[in-house]
Amino acid sequence: MAPALLMYFVHVNAGIAFFYLLYKWLCTRDTFFTCRRGILLLSIISAFVLPSPVLAEWIGGYSSLSAVIGYYRSVLLTEVVSDGSGTTWMNGACMCFFLVYLAGGVLCLFRILLKVASLIVLVFQSESAELNGIKVRLIQSVSGPFSFFGWIFIPKEKLGMEEVSDMLVHEQAHVKQYHSVDVLLSEIVCSVLWLNPFGWLLKREVKENLEYLADRKVLESGTDRKAYQYHLLRTSCSRGYVLVNAFNVSSLKRRIRMMNCKRTSGVGYLKYSLWVIPVMALLVAGNVFVMTEYSEFLQLLKKEIQCPQSVSDKGMQGRVIVQFEVERDGTPGRFRIIHSVSPELDAEVLRAFRLMSHWKFATGKKRLANGRFTVPVTFTQP
Repeated sequence: MAPALLMYFVHVNAGIAFFYLLYKWLCTRDTFFTCRRGILLLSIISAFVLPSPVLAEWIGGYSSLSAVIGYYRSVLLTEVVSDGSGTTWMNGACMCFFLVYLAGGVLCLFRILLKVASLIVLVFQSESAELNGIKVRLIQSVSGPFSFFGWIFIPKEKLGMEEVSDMLVHEQAHVKQYHSVDVLLSEIVCSVLWLNPFGWLLKREVKENLEYLADRKVLESGTDRKAYQYHLLRTSCSRGYVLVNAFNVSSLKRRIRMMNCKRTSGVGYLKYSLWVIPVMALLVAGNVFVMTEYSEFLQLLKKEIQCPQSVSDKGMQGRVIVQFEVERDGTPGRFRIIHSVSPELDAEVLRAFRLMSHWKFATGKKRLANGRFTVPVTFTQP
């Protein structure tokens, strides 16, 4: 695995772990289930998006975001890639780990595809029916009712049960609120990060919160709370489809406790603002490594770079992003523009960088000996 890709996955796994722990600390004792759903989805997406080096170029076009992290990116490295000059056995061990990890991820993704295929087959094998004005698919199964995207599956043996109307309201809530999207996304995350236990724990939280949302919908329909809880206990059973939104899950105790909880005060929403802190921390930490020599290097560059008069006359401004590499002896080189503003500004930046080719970064054991730097250079007009 390329060092940059390896570092990216390290940050993604760390982000998933951090967001899960923060979620457990802040959210699991309130009743803001809709807000919790948004936070869970935001956590998954943020863990994958924020550490991405591709974000550097995108941020360069938005001054509001640049203002927030511009200081950090002016003194810190956005990406460091080693030259893979470790020992042979270490390279071999890394390659073996990568192959095992890749094989596990492929198997997990293949498992998801099989489950999706089995559900699609079940749609064609089941009978179409309508219960209480809701279209359902009748199946021959001993499992409880479940849903997957727009399909609601009801076992034929459940038709005579008095709580079938509650089941329909519950599963229809899953369908109308597109809960299968959350389930499928969490399954894919677990497949990609299958060695990370926090990915599996986050998936469990996603599924449980969806059940809380559906349970609330049933209670809001007028169903008696105690009667519904007894219905859940009576219909509790195992199921064989891991991608579905099921009427019964193993966490019945937590679901019943949540149904009996008093609604959390609206003031509790304020704690969700704390999510900005880890998002910004991951945005910065996922793309930077500290190095004193690099900061000094940037200070000299700042003195050398001059805005061309032709550009000043036009009032042109913007951010040029340059990428360069440091060789084994600490010499910077291979400069290239990865985000352009204008030919004049690009040429001025490259001229200044090439003048710094005599600079020597620290090298040696436990020090940077080879790496790739991404540097933003901002031009503003007074």
